[in-house]
Amino acid sequence: MKNKKKSEGKLPAMKRRTFMAGALAASTFHIAPSYCVAKSKDSKPNSQKAPSEKLNLAIIGCSQRGGSIGGWAMSKGRANCVALCDVVPSRANGFKNKNKDAKVYSDFRKMFDEMGGKIDAVTNGTPDHSHFPISMLAMANGASVYVEKPMAHTFQECELMMAAEKKYKVACQMGNQGHSGNNYLQFKAWVEAGIIKNVRKVDACMCGGRRWHP
Repeated sequence: MKNKKKSEGKLPAMKRRTFMAGALAASTFHIAPSYCVAKSKDSKPNSQKAPSEKLNLAIIGCSQRGGSIGGWAMSKGRANCVALCDVVPSRANGFKNKNKDAKVYSDFRKMFDEMGGKIDAVTNGTPDHSHFPISMLAMANGASVYVEKPMAHTFQECELMMAAEKKYKVACQMGNQGHSGNNYLQFKAWVEAGIIKNVRKVDACMCGGRRWHP
């Protein structure tokens, strides 16, 4: 019992890359609150993070939907854009202008060949047929992935992606934006803390219009 008490409250040592790779969503799509992010004793609230404390991000698919999720990933100031990849390299110009040091590629395979060890996370907003091979290669290189839906084309591909996530100890999240917001994490935390329990009925309503209804 004495040994057990001594070990309570202690966390196992974890390398920065391992932690950051497992925190893709928390770092880029803010599903974790700010108090979950490790800080130094001298850090101040809302202070700018040093580059070494940020996630090294690669944006694959730099226009349309890929450009949108890449932009969201960069908007929180918690990531360094180190690589940009698009079959039409000029589509990366918008990101490149804001991230001068980011390298631009037209082939994701070449990008990982040259920078695989320097990338912590990837946003994958490419055409549907390439979601699976890009995500698998990213995870094999130790990078976590936010991949737009569909996750893949077959159940087998999805199972392989889930297995890769466990094998390489990374995170792979499919692009369901509703699961990436602070509201989702807050509700989850309430449930886990026992504040909300024994739910028997849920009434959901919407007070804003969307494309298909006023």
